[in-house]
Amino acid sequence: MKKVFLFSLFLFLLTPTVLASDCDLARSIGKKAIKLFQTNKEKGLIGLIKAYELCPEDERIVFNLGLAYYRYGARDKALETWAKGYKKFPTSLKICINYAYSLLEFGRFEKALEVTNACLKQHKREKHLIDTKAKALFYLGKYEDAYAFLASLSGFDTLKKKAAGYIVEEAWQVFRQEEREDATEKIVALAKEYPGESLFAEAKDKMLLALIDETIIPLPKPLPHKMQAETIISASTTADVLDNLIKPIKIKKKDRAYAVIVGISKYKHFSGPHYARRDAENFFKVLVKRGMLKNDVVHVKLRLNKRATYGNLWNDIEWLCEKGKLYDDASIIFYFSGHGSPLLARDEKTIKDGLLIPYEVALNAISPRTTLPVSEIRNKFESLRAKDVLVIIDACFTGTGKSKTSKKLIKPVVDLAVWKSQKLFISAASPDRAAQEYETGKQGAFTYFFLKALLGQGDRDKDGWVDTFEAFSYAREMLERLDLRQNPLMTPRNVRIKLTKVR
Repeated sequence: MKKVFLFSLFLFLLTPTVLASDCDLARSIGKKAIKLFQTNKEKGLIGLIKAYELCPEDERIVFNLGLAYYRYGARDKALETWAKGYKKFPTSLKICINYAYSLLEFGRFEKALEVTNACLKQHKREKHLIDTKAKALFYLGKYEDAYAFLASLSGFDTLKKKAAGYIVEEAWQVFRQEEREDATEKIVALAKEYPGESLFAEAKDKMLLALIDETIIPLPKPLPHKMQAETIISASTTADVLDNLIKPIKIKKKDRAYAVIVGISKYKHFSGPHYARRDAENFFKVLVKRGMLKNDVVHVKLRLNKRATYGNLWNDIEWLCEKGKLYDDASIIFYFSGHGSPLLARDEKTIKDGLLIPYEVALNAISPRTTLPVSEIRNKFESLRAKDVLVIIDACFTGTGKSKTSKKLIKPVVDLAVWKSQKLFISAASPDRAAQEYETGKQGAFTYFFLKALLGQGDRDKDGWVDTFEAFSYAREMLERLDLRQNPLMTPRNVRIKLTKVR
C-alpha cells in the first residue's frame, strides 16, 4: 500500500456566539492543540485527547483526534477513534475515507469493503472510496467483482487494467495446476463478455496456444490476496534475491562430505526451467560458505547446463556411491534442478517412476535408458553404509512446470512407492503436482525457500544450525502461504541432517 488517503488537519471555525459549554471549551482546546501538534506532536495529541473527553459528540474533534493518533504512530488508536466516529457520523466523508483505509491497512478487508459500500451510497463518485473498495476486493481475491465494479465507472482505467491482469494471472495459476480446459474456458468467456479488454483477448490467444505448446506458459506472479504471505516472506525487493545474502560464516568443513549439484536451465533440444542453474549455483554457495562442503573438486561436483550430460551424471552418482560405501561417517548429497519426465505404466495414466532429464536428450528420446530414473537413484543410495545421505529433486513429473513429456497427462495416478526411501529423499513437488518457479526470488519456488531457511529463517529451535527437517518445514509452509500447491515430499521424516550454521 503505497498511498494513504488522509485529509490534512483543519482549523475549527468558532461560532459567533461563544456558549459556556463543554463542547465550546473543547473546540477552543482542539484549535490550539492542532496548532501545537505541528511543533510538538505529544503535547498536541494530549490536547486533542482532552478536547475529545470534553466533547466526543463533535465530528471534527473525533476526526482530528484519529488523524493525530495516526500521525503520532498509534495507528491502532486511530482506527479505534475513527470506528467510534463512523458509528456516530456514518455519512461523514472524511471519517469514511480514513476509517475504511485504516481497516485496509490492518488487513480487515471484509470490514473495509462493508464500510466503503455503505459510504459510497452517500458519496457515489468519491475516488478515494472507489480506490479503497477496489483494493479491498483485490486483497480478498475477488478480482472479477473488482473488474465488474470498475468497468461500470469511467475514469478508473488504471485500476480496471490491474483487475484484468489479476484475473488473467489467477487463470494461469489454475492452468498450471493441470486444470487447463477450465482455465481456458474461463478466459474465453471473459474475452467474449468484455470484448474491449485487450488483456483478456491476449490471454485467450496465448492460453489456447499453451494447450499445445506448454513452453509459452508464463512464470507465476504473486496476487494481492497473497500479499500478506509475501510480506512475511520478504521485507524488500532486494531481499527477495538470495545472491547477496549468502555471506560466509566461520565453520569447520567436514572431511568426508561429498556432493553432486546439478542445474540445467538450457537443454540442447528444448528450453529448461528459467532459474534451474541459479538454483544449483546458490545451493552450492550456501553449502560451501555456511555448510559442510569444502570448495574443491575432491568434495563437490557442480554440473551446470551442457556439463550435466547423461554420462557425467551417472559417473558422478557412482562417485558418490563409492564414497558412501567406504565411510560410515560420510555425508552424501545429490541435488538436481531441471526438468523431470513421467514414466508411465501400460495404462498410460499411472506414473510408475520419475525420470530426471540430462542435458543432451531429445524430447522424443526420453526413456529410462537415456535419463536418470528416480527409482534407480534411490536404490543406489539406499545400499550405502553412510548414514547421512540426502537427495533433493527440484523438478516434477506431470508434463507441466519443471517437467517435459511428449504425452499429455490428465489427472495422473501415482505409484507412491517410488518416492518412499530409507535414506533422506526430498522432492519439491509430489508426483502429481507441478513444481513451479518463483519469479520474485528468481529461483525454483521450493529451492528458494529451502535456501532461505538454510540462511537462518529455518532455525526454529534456535540452536544456531538449520537441519533438513527445519528447512523442509519452512519451505513447505511458505509455499502454502503463497498458495503454490506443490505438496513437497520428504521421506523418512524422522531423519535430520545439519546442513548450515547460521551464527
